[in-house]
Amino acid sequence: MHSHRLYILLTLSIVILLQGCSVLGKISEATVEAGTVSWQAQPLSMRESYPVFIKNTYYTAELMTSDIKTWEIILLSSVPLPNAVNQAYTVLSYTQDESKVSQRFNLILKQSDEVEETPFKYRYIFKFPDESVEFFETGKSMRFARQADNFDFYLIQPLFESNKIPVQKTKLEYKLLPEYGSFSVGDLMRKLVYMDDEKWLDFCEDPNYIYDKTTACGQVTIQEN
Repeated sequence: MHSHRLYILLTLSIVILLQGCSVLGKISEATVEAGTVSWQAQPLSMRESYPVFIKNTYYTAELMTSDIKTWEIILLSSVPLPNAVNQAYTVLSYTQDESKVSQRFNLILKQSDEVEETPFKYRYIFKFPDESVEFFETGKSMRFARQADNFDFYLIQPLFESNKIPVQKTKLEYKLLPEYGSFSVGDLMRKLVYMDDEKWLDFCEDPNYIYDKTTACGQVTIQEN
């Protein structure tokens, strides 16, 4: 019980930071980092026993303090993809003074293989390059200093200059914290404690996200009169 009470108090402190409140000041960075280290020291089975809100808070905190080079973006396809898949890039972004701060990075195709999953049996695993570390660390520091908003983790996607990639035959999964496994975009968004209705709506209406949004936005059916 003492452990649960401790994590409830730490959770409240972290939520205040992640949701942009301005009461904790610079000490918030130490709070998040110390709380995350303590959380990670517990076996995964114990972490999974906490209420969803606490688990999601710490997932978000872990993600914000993680090493970007450990992140994996997994593209699953029902057909083998052409060589253009080797030229994938993505855009990282966060908001500062109501404007987007973005930078493009070429992704590294770490692995491509076949899996038993049907119909998406072809798997392509992408990692981030060394060049992305500085941008992520800068954005993270600015977030802790309350000079920027949270990263748009759920907008990360492999993009291609070539139009030969049949995106409609693929689905995207996020394995940003490998210990927890991979998530659809909708499941990832549900685990980010700072998501609000406005962010959900903006995402569902964003034409720049090219992969399937059903797990986040549901099926939209247009009926003609």
